[in-house]
Amino acid sequence: MLQRIIRFFKRLLQRLLNRQPPPPPPSNPVRPNRSDTEYEGLFLQLLEIVHQGASRGEVKGWLMGNQLKPGEFVVWLERFGQRIADNPTPQEELAKRMVLLGNLEIGELGIVAGRIGREILEGINSKSDDNSWFDQGCQQVEKGNFEDALFCFEKVIQLEPDNHVAWSNRGAALSLFGRLEEAIDSYDKALEFKPDDHYVWYNRGIALDNLGRLEEAINSFDKALEFKPDDHEAWNSRGGALNNLGRFEEAINSYDKTLEFKPDLHQAWGSRGNALAYLGRLEEAINSYDKALKFKPDDHKAWCNRGSALYNLGRLEEAINSYDKTLEFKPDFHYAWSNRGGTAGKSSHPNQFLTSFSQIVAKHPELNQRGYQGKITCYEIGLTYVKKEKQPEGWGRLHYYIGREHYSEGRRQKVGVSDYYVKAINSYNTALTVLTVNNFLESYLEVLRDYIKVLWELGETERVKVLQQEATDGLRRLIEETPSNYIKQQLSLKFIGFDQLTVDLAVKSGDFINGLELAEEGKNTCLRWMLLGWSDKIPKFSYGEMRQFLTAAFGEKTAIVYWHLSPIALTTFILKPDNPELEVIQQPSIQTLSDFEDWLTDWNKSYQEYREKTPDKDRLSRDWRQNMIPNLRALKEILRIDEIIEKLDSINHVILVPHRDLHYLPLESLFLLSDFAPPPFSLTRLPSLKIGQNLQSTPRITANQTLLNIENPPSIIQAGEGNKKRLMPLPVADIESEFVSLRFDHPTRLAEDETTLEKVSQGLKQKYQVLHFAGHGYYNTNDPKSSMLFLKDSDRLTLEEIIQPDYCLNSYQLVCLAACETAVAGKQTILSEYVGLASGFLMQQVDHVLGTLWVVESVACSLFVIEFYYRWQVLKLSKTDAFTQTQTWLKTATHQELQDWCEARIAELPPEKGLLGKRFKISVDELAIIEQNPPLQHPYYWAAFILSGYERL
Repeated sequence: MLQRIIRFFKRLLQRLLNRQPPPPPPSNPVRPNRSDTEYEGLFLQLLEIVHQGASRGEVKGWLMGNQLKPGEFVVWLERFGQRIADNPTPQEELAKRMVLLGNLEIGELGIVAGRIGREILEGINSKSDDNSWFDQGCQQVEKGNFEDALFCFEKVIQLEPDNHVAWSNRGAALSLFGRLEEAIDSYDKALEFKPDDHYVWYNRGIALDNLGRLEEAINSFDKALEFKPDDHEAWNSRGGALNNLGRFEEAINSYDKTLEFKPDLHQAWGSRGNALAYLGRLEEAINSYDKALKFKPDDHKAWCNRGSALYNLGRLEEAINSYDKTLEFKPDFHYAWSNRGGTAGKSSHPNQFLTSFSQIVAKHPELNQRGYQGKITCYEIGLTYVKKEKQPEGWGRLHYYIGREHYSEGRRQKVGVSDYYVKAINSYNTALTVLTVNNFLESYLEVLRDYIKVLWELGETERVKVLQQEATDGLRRLIEETPSNYIKQQLSLKFIGFDQLTVDLAVKSGDFINGLELAEEGKNTCLRWMLLGWSDKIPKFSYGEMRQFLTAAFGEKTAIVYWHLSPIALTTFILKPDNPELEVIQQPSIQTLSDFEDWLTDWNKSYQEYREKTPDKDRLSRDWRQNMIPNLRALKEILRIDEIIEKLDSINHVILVPHRDLHYLPLESLFLLSDFAPPPFSLTRLPSLKIGQNLQSTPRITANQTLLNIENPPSIIQAGEGNKKRLMPLPVADIESEFVSLRFDHPTRLAEDETTLEKVSQGLKQKYQVLHFAGHGYYNTNDPKSSMLFLKDSDRLTLEEIIQPDYCLNSYQLVCLAACETAVAGKQTILSEYVGLASGFLMQQVDHVLGTLWVVESVACSLFVIEFYYRWQVLKLSKTDAFTQTQTWLKTATHQELQDWCEARIAELPPEKGLLGKRFKISVDELAIIEQNPPLQHPYYWAAFILSGYERL
């Protein structure tokens, strides 16, 4: 920003003044004995060289060379100043040069000269040559003397109050001085006199950006671009503000415009790569980083970010090679050392071909180690480059990473744990010598977050309480000091573990009710932040209100199973209508959490491999699907489901309230995986109890129409840099939609060209009873509000769109998302809370949302959906009973029963749909190739479906 504003000043000066620099000063002889006249001559010579731009050192050298004693010089200068002040002829130029001398901080001589100069200038009342004030002001900016620059620009404003350039210059100087609010006021004054000055709009946007007022900054950049559409710097800064707001698609568009006008701007290519990486478009991100490196091969940040993208793609050795290139150009870049260490720990062995090109490995061959020792070695070698004195934060963070790896290795080894934990504590304590609450608050909080885990495992509960309070106080301060609401939100979510820890402390002390209230408050806080933005006022929901919600809504036969995951514990709360006491299943140790985390890592990795790397026809052979039953049995044991079932005697309905990663796991199936008869209760979900209570307390409005059916939109997606491809239509979605439409009078059906965002949005707002969507969906782990349903071509219905105030969906009894992965989370661990499409629809007062956790074959999915609607609409079951019965039916129906069922459904079709019926029968007949009977008994077919919401009557 500084260079941009300095260039701005120079351009103005050239345009307005067109002045040439004065000639070099004359040389004067030095005499040992000096009169006032001689002092005056030397002083004028000194002021001339100062005017020419002499530095402080050069001035001191000049004084020494002329054998001038500062004390005697100051005495003379006081007399000289009085004589000038008494002179009726203004000495403006002389006074300005004296001010310049005062700015050099050469001691008492400079102080006196500066004071006298300012007094003279203040005493000049007549109109001066404002061009000279411009000149001097710009010189002061160049030298970093922003206060004196302000003085000069304010003199111009005094002389010409409507001079927009002077107001703009004043604003720029105020910005450089850190007085941003005043700078914006100056820019506004400049725009009052010249509203089309794009430079001013741009600088105003920069000031707003630095204040964290990002939306206003974007508006200012837009005004700059209105008057100068090809200003690549404005486009680039606009992209940065959008990035900081999490609006990554828009940011990418801004960077593309930047590069349209300045294709070699490596910063824009790098920032574009960051936005793409955040959206999970990693291959495109790497291409963007490569472009940045084409124009600036030594851009260490681009190399480092490129490594991170490769890491997230699982190309670990290539990532290490990219980090090594970072360190080739900047060996003290601690981010590269930390990322390289983490990647080396994940990799099994080095790629000798790639490491042979690494200059840093040539110096330190031990960097070829991998695994735990590879991490530690990498961090320790990094500390030989990242010095405590020069980079205290980087030095402290590397010690923090060492401690974290010792802790993780201790948990993995499960033997000799205390030795590893002692090492971890020592490293954390070393890190905290520099990462203090006053110096590096955010890094300090990160260390405490992991330090507390070790202390908890070692049983040092009192110490944990102290650190948790310190962390909470530090986080509160960090939030207060952060100007941007979006960044407040991100920081709060990043450190939500400190709030989660309060739940564990309450449970450990036996205060179960407070623990549950804190867990619910944390849930609703996260949901509020992630869906609606930052707020520090979250309504509380007491235990008494929870019990009232349970008994008033469901009577005496419904229970709630409520899970809470923290960084150190896994806790299960159980609310039953016949027991006012809250029951809690406490896990015996943090080892249970460790077992769950290991299980989850394997599940996610296996699912991603199944989903991304295996052709459809070979999917049955993949580990995730093949090992699903033993994996779910292991999860059932970890979560102690049998113990939960024992506590649910005489219950006929259970509401599951998952937390974090549990949201995208088939929890319902764990209650059905038994060698004995399944438990006699139905199962539904809620994102939080407060959402259920909101639904309960808000009467549903009357629907004007029955069904809005969106059928198989022809969607286009990005398939790499500049390439697009059309998503394959769901094979039997049209058949499914036909049967669903049979169940409602006068359904509205949008197919093919009608499935635009405009028409879907219009339809949603028309108070239907049911929305049925048969198409593709996507959950965005990095940016949940960008989760979407794919519509026609490039149109999308995003979660952010769904939660807009103008969508009142209170008439909807059901939103059925019979699409791929509309409820799944992804491969990254969720630290705060899961927010999916279901959460958005439920917050908009939809009764229930039916979704799928993973990609289910189209025939099985359509069978489930068709039967669910049949039981709900024809047999008049409640949605919860229809859902549970359909799940059981799909699991247990034999080949013959499916054939009979198919014939019965086809008979319901009108005669003109005969061809559709034949296609449906062919699809169902294909199930005959499955040798097992019942053919769909595997959980893959039936466990993916979940029903979330509350049954309003």
